[in-house]
Amino acid sequence: MHCLLVPMLLSAGLFSKLSFLAHGYVEEAVIVLSAILALSSLLPGYFRHHRKFTALGFCIAGFVIITLSRMADTAFWEIALTTSGAMLVATAHMINHQTCKQADVRRTIQQQQIRSRDTPV
Repeated sequence: MHCLLVPMLLSAGLFSKLSFLAHGYVEEAVIVLSAILALSSLLPGYFRHHRKFTALGFCIAGFVIITLSRMADTAFWEIALTTSGAMLVATAHMINHQTCKQADVRRTIQQQQIRSRDTPV
C-alpha cells in the first residue's frame, strides 16, 4: 500500500498546497520509512520460512540505488535511478512471496511424509 500511496501524495504535493512534500528532507524521510517498511515485510519471511538472502539482496540493492539517485546531477538520472531502485525493491517483494510459498509447500509435503510413516497400516 505504501508503494502506491506515497508517490500519489508526492505528485499531489506538486500541484496543491502539499508542496512541503517536495522538500529534500521529506524525500529522505520517505526513503528511510520505506526501507523500514520493506525490511519489516521481508525479514519475517527470511527468518521464519526460507533463510534465502536473494530477496533481501534485491531490496538492499534497490535502496542503495535509490539513495544514490539523490546525488544525481540531472533529473533524468535521478528518475532513472529511482525507478530502477524501486523496481528492485518490488522484485524483492515478489521473490520473497514466491520463496515463502515454496517453503510452505515443502514443509507441508515433509509433514505429510512424516505422518504417513508414523501411521500404522
